[in-house]
Amino acid sequence: MMPNKTIYVADAELPLYEKAQALAGGNLSAAIATALKRFVSESGEESGEIVVTVTEEGAQAKKRFRGQLIVEQRVRTPDGAQTVSYRVYRTEKGRYAVWSKTGPTWSGSQWQWLTDWQGEWWRAESRLDVYESLEDLQGNIPDALYTKALRWAQTGSVIEDLDI
Repeated sequence: MMPNKTIYVADAELPLYEKAQALAGGNLSAAIATALKRFVSESGEESGEIVVTVTEEGAQAKKRFRGQLIVEQRVRTPDGAQTVSYRVYRTEKGRYAVWSKTGPTWSGSQWQWLTDWQGEWWRAESRLDVYESLEDLQGNIPDALYTKALRWAQTGSVIEDLDI
């Protein structure tokens, strides 16, 4: 037997609930559950297992931890020759893990099967750095990404709500 929950709906919001129920095939519970899952996911409260690949002594290794992705960004190096992808995670223990991958900036024609000058498959260099606090990220990730991380810390989301 499933537990019952009572939801009180303001008269002004009743048409919204009725439309949601119709869209969910008459199952308002399913519509509410879907909306709540999306709400929790967007709030950044959802945490799970993260697996990243890092380069150690020239070889690739896998690292696993529990956390949530809060912000990510891809930037080109000042000379434009390389692209660095960043992902910032809030770990289950309250630290910040920054996974980064550096590789060449390829043009459209270079996306074919490429080999380097030695005939070996090209591999990106990747790393995982862990910081104790959000403030420790400053100077270690691009400024724009740090600003996004601050927004996440202040609002719980990187989504900017517009009142337009």
